[in-house]
Amino acid sequence: MLLHALSTQITYLLHLIPPSANTNLGPTQTLLNLGKTLISSWSTWLNAISAEVNQRAGMFPHSTVENWIFSLDTLAQTPAQQSGTFGWGHPQPVPASQAANALVDSFRGAMAPIRDRFINELGWLIGRRPVNAFGTSMQPSTPTWAESGMAGNAVMSNGSSNNNNNGSNNNNTNEDEEL
Repeated sequence: MLLHALSTQITYLLHLIPPSANTNLGPTQTLLNLGKTLISSWSTWLNAISAEVNQRAGMFPHSTVENWIFSLDTLAQTPAQQSGTFGWGHPQPVPASQAANALVDSFRGAMAPIRDRFINELGWLIGRRPVNAFGTSMQPSTPTWAESGMAGNAVMSNGSSNNNNNGSNNNNTNEDEEL
């Protein structure tokens, strides 16, 4: 996937910018603008995939969706999340190339809502549901990033329609059913 490859390269290049660098300089600003364009492209891609699946009943192979989620997970993880443990519970060291970097953290932070929205809207294709910190499922929420206004309000608003089923008969008052 081209977006993943480009995003991985941007993350690598952002690691190379020293923390003391002026982000208003030509090459650095160009790289930051490319990062913003990539985030926007991810959002556009997600809008298209979500519309295809959730509105037009399109389907994609299980392995393809798994790869997409894995790619998004990888791009949205911070080095602390990436470093696991190995052998007897000792923490795995984070390579110097992945040390904390404000620009990289910012890019990964911008990818996290896209990953979360993908899981909310399309995770059902592979049985992945949104999970909060307590291990229980949570309802989809609107992303907090700038483009949330154009992103799938109809898909994400799966509000409850008459959940007052007290064990007896279902008293739906939907006017369309009466016609």
